[in-house]
Amino acid sequence: MNQNELKDALHYSEETGIFTWKVSNNNRIKIGDKAGYKSKRSGYTQIKINRKLYAAHRLVWLYVNGVLPTKEIDHIDHVRTNNCISNLREVTRQENGRNTKIRSDNHSGITGVSWNKQTFRWQARIHDLAGQDKHLGYFISFEDARKTRSEAEAEYNYHENHGGV
Repeated sequence: MNQNELKDALHYSEETGIFTWKVSNNNRIKIGDKAGYKSKRSGYTQIKINRKLYAAHRLVWLYVNGVLPTKEIDHIDHVRTNNCISNLREVTRQENGRNTKIRSDNHSGITGVSWNKQTFRWQARIHDLAGQDKHLGYFISFEDARKTRSEAEAEYNYHENHGGV
């Protein structure tokens, strides 16, 4: 698939992030119909072109930039069906892993800060750029743990909406 083939088959709206068909290749697909469907397994929008299945966010990258991405495409807002180009960026797997929502079992509200039941202290930690878990310390005050975690994010150059662990 190249950009010209894609643009011949589909129209992409940067405002809505939605592809629509420019061709009708069978009785089910009409010109102007929304292309693709939400995968029940992954939650991403997928589009089948010439009997090959593509993730819509990767096609957006091709459509706008002229090349398929060599890395992963990150949905900045965590919404897997929001394929507006302004919501997408090409990142490494490690960078993509940092842009995660706060876990449902996180009670502190801050990624990387948790209550340690054994020490009766707040614990701060972070993954460094090599993916290694770094213990930042135990703290009596939540604010000290939060501040230490924030300083570590700056040191490790975390993206503003990357949480890391």
